Amino acid sequence: MNCAPIELNPSAIYSPSVYIQALLIHRDQIPQNEIPQTSYQKNEIKHACEQQIVVLDCKKKKRARKKKIRRKEIKLLMPEIDDYHKYINNLDLMGQCKCAIASCPKDDIDSIKISSRSIQISIKQHKNYQGQTSDHIEPHIQKDVDSGVIKNSINSKISIQELSKNLIQTSKKMPDPVIQTLHSLERKTLPLIQLPTGTQYEGEWMNGMRDGVGKQIWPDGSFYEGQWKLDRSNGHGKLVHANGDIYDGEWIQDAACGKGIYLRQNGAKYEGDWLNDCQHGKGFETWPDGAYYQGDYKFGKKNGHGILTFNDGANYEGNFVDNEISGNGTYKWPDGRIYVGYWQDNKMHGEGRLKWPDGKCYQGNYENDKKQGNGIFDFGDGRKYIGTWNNGKQHGLGIYYYNETQFKIGLWQEGQRTKWLNEKEIEDEKNSISILQNCQQIDF
Repeated sequence: MNCAPIELNPSAIYSPSVYIQALLIHRDQIPQNEIPQTSYQKNEIKHACEQQIVVLDCKKKKRARKKKIRRKEIKLLMPEIDDYHKYINNLDLMGQCKCAIASCPKDDIDSIKISSRSIQISIKQHKNYQGQTSDHIEPHIQKDVDSGVIKNSINSKISIQELSKNLIQTSKKMPDPVIQTLHSLERKTLPLIQLPTGTQYEGEWMNGMRDGVGKQIWPDGSFYEGQWKLDRSNGHGKLVHANGDIYDGEWIQDAACGKGIYLRQNGAKYEGDWLNDCQHGKGFETWPDGAYYQGDYKFGKKNGHGILTFNDGANYEGNFVDNEISGNGTYKWPDGRIYVGYWQDNKMHGEGRLKWPDGKCYQGNYENDKKQGNGIFDFGDGRKYIGTWNNGKQHGLGIYYYNETQFKIGLWQEGQRTKWLNEKEIEDEKNSISILQNCQQIDF
């Protein structure tokens, strides 16, 4: 392999073999937008790197020394390629957000479930014209079987990698007008051309590739209309599905990248940032029933801060992790109840405070949506329970206040008081009682 320095053209698209030299010799100089963006390119590079180890000539000691150095360089590169490959695989994971607030004890809070809705937005992959078929991934709405109410987040992914990769082959099958554009650095507008599999393209060509502005129509009626560069969708363009779904926005090498709008035929809509066909950055989603989400996305999933508002007026504002409500956040019910605290996997988990509009309030620990550990329940009329909880019910040692000065200490089991403690028993439990009394000083 020639190890001479390579000058990278920021506007060029390089082959895998050129990337190998560049990555090995001048990897730090590669512009970020020129790093291979698809698993296909990464696999090609990885395979080529492995081949380089095999083909290096080891007959002479001098060259053997070079081989050792080269092998070391390639081994250093492999983890980077593998990490990126894992990242590509992660983009295909399409999770569903199932937000649920489980019930507290019967006397405390009525149960409520927020069922999940998963709207999977996909753009079918049109393979190359060598007898391969299109891969259809139909969008659908999945309702939670436990509830007829549709309240959830949207998880969208546009799968358009390799939209028409290697669509045009320099062969006898290439239409004559296209052949005439070979070796030309000037764009030429050609009339509608029928390609071997029935796909049609009308627009600008350069050097045998779609380049400029053009429209491509697939046999099922879906079409892309917009800008092209080096046989790929690059710039601004619109992709219209046969079912009426539309993506209108920016593209880089056949992938939705930049600002874009996805509109479903049923009225669901996403507007915001995209990266490699995934929602990534800031975005705003709306659903036909009036629900909407505004906030952060990462690799196609809600990650970071966001606001999810439902059509009945319920609202959650806080942190999301991989489409799940996790971290610190506030949930407000239409009837005035408010929970402020920590969440894990769409459930109240950790320290939190739940208030009712009639003045009742619980403050303490939650596990999996249920009161667990130490907590204070204020009845709103002067009465108060400070004690331990298990599985959402009073269980264990507790202090029951009739008012600010009068109280009794007792034991509870499964939500029912079993006994009041006498003076001796209170003395025996003084350390535990002291811990419970200090709970009143918590300012959440």
